[in-house]
Amino acid sequence: MLRRARKRIRQLLGPAVRQYRSGGCEVTPAHWGLTVTPLGHLACDSVSLASLREEWGSPLHVVLARRLRENASEFLAVNEVGGTRAEIYYSYKSNPVPGVLQLLHSLGIGAEVISEYELWLALKLGVPVNRIVFNGPAKSTAAIHDAVAQDLLLLNVNHREEIDVVATVARALGKSPRIGIRVAASSGWSGQFGLSIGQGEAFTAIKQVHESGVLQLAAIHCHVGGMLRSAQH
Repeated sequence: MLRRARKRIRQLLGPAVRQYRSGGCEVTPAHWGLTVTPLGHLACDSVSLASLREEWGSPLHVVLARRLRENASEFLAVNEVGGTRAEIYYSYKSNPVPGVLQLLHSLGIGAEVISEYELWLALKLGVPVNRIVFNGPAKSTAAIHDAVAQDLLLLNVNHREEIDVVATVARALGKSPRIGIRVAASSGWSGQFGLSIGQGEAFTAIKQVHESGVLQLAAIHCHVGGMLRSAQH
């Protein structure tokens, strides 16, 4: 198995390695927005990375706040084109560093959480409950209880059994939470979680939500299963 894995890695990386060796792929510090100090150390925004390492130790994860703001602004700029209205919610599992999250929330970006801890962190950071979306295929009953009790903007369920759990918690708390149903539109990577549209599971789940008497169907949740490479796609 290990031999096959190595062979596959060579197949995937071979073209890039050959191009690099031929001199056709020269990556300089400028490619990453970095410069070189007179002492030969890499620097970011005139700050020596070697000095940061000496102060904080290694390994060290450095986030450039300026670049983070620029990237966030590009996402938010879609609301300035053609009257489009898009709500942006940052995935906490991508980088749950409080400083990063606080910066993004200060720009108007909401929180997308998938666990009891991430929900706690969002609330701890002062994110309004109407700016929190709770996703995830493996929520604990305790996490669902907290989400319903807090009246979050949206709680997305991944399977029919989860609908019954949310409904039971809602009845116990006297709540009527906003529910989204995760659907699977394909059988590939994007279809590994969620309720199949083709097999009718999604429509059965919608009926189940309506018949619960306590849940509000507010959204359909679906993963594209690929990269978004432009505003048009």
